[in-house]
Amino acid sequence: MSTESLIGSETYEEPSVPLLRPNDDVYSDVGQVAIHYPFTEVKLYKRRWVNLCAFSLVAFMQGFLWNTWGPISTSAKFVFSDWNDGTIALLSNWGNICYVLFLVPVVWLMDAKGLRSSIVLASALVFIGAGVRCTTLDSTLETWAIHFGHFLNGIAGIVVFAGPPQLSATWFPPNQRTTSTGIIYVVASLGVAAGSIFSPFVVDELQHNDVAPIERRRLKEQILRLMFIQFVFASFMFLWVLIYFPSKPPFPPSLTAALERVNFLGGVGVLCRGKDVWLVGLAFGVSTSIYACWITVMHLNLEILGLSQKEAGWVGCYSVLGGCVGTFISARLIDVIGGKMKLLIMVGLVGSTLCFTWFTGICIALLSFSRLSLYLSLILGGFFNYGIQPVFMEMAAEVAYPIGEAVVGGFVTGIFNVIGTIFLFIFFIPNIGYLWMNWCLIASTVVAIPMVLFIKESYGRSSVDCHLQRPLVQS
Repeated sequence: MSTESLIGSETYEEPSVPLLRPNDDVYSDVGQVAIHYPFTEVKLYKRRWVNLCAFSLVAFMQGFLWNTWGPISTSAKFVFSDWNDGTIALLSNWGNICYVLFLVPVVWLMDAKGLRSSIVLASALVFIGAGVRCTTLDSTLETWAIHFGHFLNGIAGIVVFAGPPQLSATWFPPNQRTTSTGIIYVVASLGVAAGSIFSPFVVDELQHNDVAPIERRRLKEQILRLMFIQFVFASFMFLWVLIYFPSKPPFPPSLTAALERVNFLGGVGVLCRGKDVWLVGLAFGVSTSIYACWITVMHLNLEILGLSQKEAGWVGCYSVLGGCVGTFISARLIDVIGGKMKLLIMVGLVGSTLCFTWFTGICIALLSFSRLSLYLSLILGGFFNYGIQPVFMEMAAEVAYPIGEAVVGGFVTGIFNVIGTIFLFIFFIPNIGYLWMNWCLIASTVVAIPMVLFIKESYGRSSVDCHLQRPLVQS
């Protein structure tokens, strides 16, 4: 039997080799599969950038809401008198807790129903989560409403962090996949940075302890204003995604985007048995999740050094911005040079370790304190640590191919969130202090280095696309 697939003036004969099925050996020679696989028309659509913007906006808002309370913790603990450091940590930790609890059903939805269903769900959860916090003025009920809002926002985070590789594989060609994944993580980081700046901008730092009722009322009004502004932004985001977000293009952007993937259960089974995928996931989780959680409670360290709430917010913002620059540079490098992911990750881990050691030395007075030194240590730490996140995600997709990107992303980010949950729960230990955070941060990158060294670097997905490069049609 033959079929015609016209690309330019070429006609190809359909071979008899079937699609790769879940019962096949998924780690067989994918290059050989590519050689015999039927030719498929590949096409690029300009609307892929619209989808990327929409997904990135959801990621921005999810990060913005997630980092609401850390930067204004002093004021929040004064307004809500029953709040303490554990409350602030728990509000951040809902993102990790919900990730662990709801990972399987949400990743199944992403894998089985496609991008539109999952991103509409995520945007709706962010929208409702932002809105429910504004529904009551009663202090006790408001605390519960805020926790519930962050609970919903945490579920949305599964799509935001596991979904970028799936969007990249569905809409972008091989030489843009890591870049598009990196852009989403950059914008998500900008959302976290926006929380570091915008929250202290709207909510003043506590100043007048001697007139507590007046000060409490004033700060509470500012907190309500902050939550309402976030709700307005979330409403716009939700409407955009609801009105326009197609699940996939009419024609795929690459051969691997057209290939049938291993089903959800089969993919999970293979991932659980895959040594290299576990090494990637553990190295990613240990080295990046602790830093991501650490930065939301970083102000506790900076208070000891004499920095105000607002200045600590700016330090956090600059650190995240440094990470955004690192993320974009590393993503573009991978797409331009192709491969070398392991080397780039090692550079990031070593650089992170040196910068975190530098910062800890300042905190324990081993190194002399100066604002320049403090800022540089944290900005460069963010540059190296955030910069390797999209590389880890794309490496996992390559090592685990032909398992679907949603399943792989869920697996890797699931490990990330389990480790982050443990880190933030340590704050509930009485009188534990804050310096342990910095030693934990250093250890996280040091421990990840040998894990990365033992990863057997492979590029299963890219090898399929390279075997049968196709003329791309622009639309």
